[in-house]
Amino acid sequence: MRVFWSGVGFGAGIASTVMVKRRVRRTVNRYAPSEVRTAVSARGSDVVDRAKRVTTEIRAAADEGLKAMRVRRQELDDEFVLPSEIAVKDVRITRISNR
Repeated sequence: MRVFWSGVGFGAGIASTVMVKRRVRRTVNRYAPSEVRTAVSARGSDVVDRAKRVTTEIRAAADEGLKAMRVRRQELDDEFVLPSEIAVKDVRITRISNR
């Protein structure tokens, strides 16, 4: 559940970044000289590009973590016998006598 809400928060952050970038670009285009417009537009594009790059890196890290988790789980499953895997014939019942 934490991963879900982290993803929702991250998505909302990216969406708000894009919305702010568009609003700033419109405002700058309306009021600023052309040199300033170019500089602000380029800087806004850099921010979005960085955000996309970070998103890709986070996805790659999450995939790598899930893969490592699955490998470790398999190692543990191979090392230990789960109660559901014990056959009835392997269980020896001993009677405890009351003295």
